[in-house]
Amino acid sequence: MNSKLPLIQFNFNLIYYKVRGKSLLQSNTLNLLIIPILHKVKAITVSLSKRLKTFKSFQLASIVFYAVTGLILLAFLPLTGYPPHLGFLGIFSLITAYSLFAKRGWAPWIVAILFIVNTAFSLDVLFSVGFSNIVVALSMFAYAVLTWVFTASLLLKSRD
Repeated sequence: MNSKLPLIQFNFNLIYYKVRGKSLLQSNTLNLLIIPILHKVKAITVSLSKRLKTFKSFQLASIVFYAVTGLILLAFLPLTGYPPHLGFLGIFSLITAYSLFAKRGWAPWIVAILFIVNTAFSLDVLFSVGFSNIVVALSMFAYAVLTWVFTASLLLKSRD
């Protein structure tokens, strides 16, 4: 057995040996298909952990905020009768999280646009619902405040 193979391939080799009755290195087609994939999986996890270490904690929190709010808005689409603005805000929040994670040059512009749109959305829902539904009102108020905090911090940090 080649000692340069990662641990994940060695474990796969043991499982394959028990199931099929021959080792991974005896099958050339499986070798050609699986080994490059496993090398890429290991490279992706290593690069992701290295990439996460380059962010400060507040930057990482803002990326998580935009990603989670995007997923929540998309998850609420079927529950609210598929309003298009929820889908737009969800997708736009996910794009913002990606642009911040990838450190794109257009990230501050998207953050600024999303600030205006999120503020309008949350305040519109807050005023239309009023305080008749306290859970929705508090969540929209928290959404607006968190949007303001993360936008202010990201735009002030990008100015430095």
